[in-house]
Amino acid sequence: MFATAPEPTLSLLLLLIACVPQPDTDLPVEESDTDTDTDTDTDTDTDTDTDTDTDTDTDTDFVCPPYLGITAVGQAWDWHFNPAYEEDFGGTGSWTQVLDSFTPSAGRADWVQITDTVYTLPDFDEYTYHTETVGHCDADGGWITSQISDIHYVYGGYEANTTSYTTYDTPLLVMPPALRVGDTWLVDNSGVSRVDGQPDVTFTLNTTYEATLSDAVEVPAGTYEVIELRTTTPESTFTYWVERDVGSVKSDIAELLDYRP
Repeated sequence: MFATAPEPTLSLLLLLIACVPQPDTDLPVEESDTDTDTDTDTDTDTDTDTDTDTDTDTDTDFVCPPYLGITAVGQAWDWHFNPAYEEDFGGTGSWTQVLDSFTPSAGRADWVQITDTVYTLPDFDEYTYHTETVGHCDADGGWITSQISDIHYVYGGYEANTTSYTTYDTPLLVMPPALRVGDTWLVDNSGVSRVDGQPDVTFTLNTTYEATLSDAVEVPAGTYEVIELRTTTPESTFTYWVERDVGSVKSDIAELLDYRP
């Protein structure tokens, strides 16, 4: 959901959020106010039914869209560029994504994902990214609000460190609450990107999403039943494949090597 590429795009951002939609029963939840009811009703059966209904209906059971899969702290995904893209890129790229935090609340869940990327490029002795992606889920889907990347590289004996920042004027929708073949939607947004020591750069995003078909794909991490999701901008088309129980497993440029729940 993709990688932390030197020039992030919406399609690449999606790779940053490939996670597995399996609820973590150990996550902290808020106690429902209805549990403190001091009703004088002494009917044991009534009390039991009340507790059961409260547990079932509690807002803290909120989960993210299945094909986004943000639910469990510690989920991890290993990725790399596919061989065809490595040839175009002129080097290799691999990265690990970890869901660093997940905080459910009434009708919403806030999350932070950490991505550590290593590039191997001609003339560069080192080239790494450490990216923090901040987002949330609600009844309308999964959203990204900002990204911060710490960039480190060594080139010709010169070592440099810098930080890039990306924020959106409004949260960026990256996955609707449900996904079915034939669904289409438009993301129309804008934001600001900057690198330390350089002026702010404003940008606009005008992207059409289309869930084109369901299929089976094989990647190093395994074989998955997926929905193909195509994104189209005025400049390009980008395709990635998402599995209901794993999130994104493949894109035009990358493939999943391993998943650890």
